Amino acid sequence: MSSRALEARQKKLLYLVGVYGRPISRKGIHRLVKTLQEEYGVELGYNFSQGLVFSRELDEDIASLTERGYLKVLYAAGGRYLSLYRPFYALTERGRSALTRKDFSKTDAEKIERAIGEILKPKREESAPQSPTRAPEQGEAERGRELEGGLRSPGGSLLPAAGPQT
Repeated sequence: MSSRALEARQKKLLYLVGVYGRPISRKGIHRLVKTLQEEYGVELGYNFSQGLVFSRELDEDIASLTERGYLKVLYAAGGRYLSLYRPFYALTERGRSALTRKDFSKTDAEKIERAIGEILKPKREESAPQSPTRAPEQGEAERGRELEGGLRSPGGSLLPAAGPQT
């Protein structure tokens, strides 16, 4: 791969971060990619060891895309001494412009959009008033928080992730 050209899997990763629509932790990206590949059948091209939520190739791509200016790192205050600042990743303008021409199938793009919509849906419903006819299933809201990699206060409550300053 040349240092300038993006691989299809890197474009899919940028697209995924863009569709997600908010800063996401490195751990959250790994969880999200694994979920998309295993549960939604989206082939992103990353290998995960059995039982682990970590891909060396994915980690290298995150670092490369950040170094090359397609992703930016935002830091949020952590809730523990050993994690004073936690990195979150978001698309840069360069990352958005790289997505003007998708070098992957429309089917993959639709699967990514559908999957992220389903994953984020419990989080959106949680912030809206609950309908008396449907209570969220146990674990739905927690799964959205897990993938987002939200911060927890020392008391264990979820804190909102820091977004880009506008």
